[in-house]
Amino acid sequence: MTDDSYRQGLAEIEQLRARIARIEAEARATPTRADGTPRAGSMLDALADHYAAAPVPVDPKTKALQRRAYGFHPIAQMEADIAARAKNPDRWDAEYLRPGVSGIGMALYTDRRDAFIKLGGTIPDPEKED
Repeated sequence: MTDDSYRQGLAEIEQLRARIARIEAEARATPTRADGTPRAGSMLDALADHYAAAPVPVDPKTKALQRRAYGFHPIAQMEADIAARAKNPDRWDAEYLRPGVSGIGMALYTDRRDAFIKLGGTIPDPEKED
């Protein structure tokens, strides 16, 4: 290896380091993507955003659904509770109206679940997967 190729290699490495530092700084500085969805803030997330094609404009209703559904994943117990409520909603709702019982977890879960489904997501049905 010649001195010129060595210096050229070092210069390329420094350019790459500067570029990575700029991408990392961008990831830390912007908590949301150009389309309004939350960014995880990781290096991989920043690289994906940096090299992705130009963002497609998203209408405000879809953007709101994306925010509500962000990070949703089905929870077996919550899905079982939703199925039980569907069979007898009056009894279920009366149970949650008792003093000392909080249904906020179920309300938040169903809100995110509904947004996820409206965006085209599917929830596996454990009764049909046997």
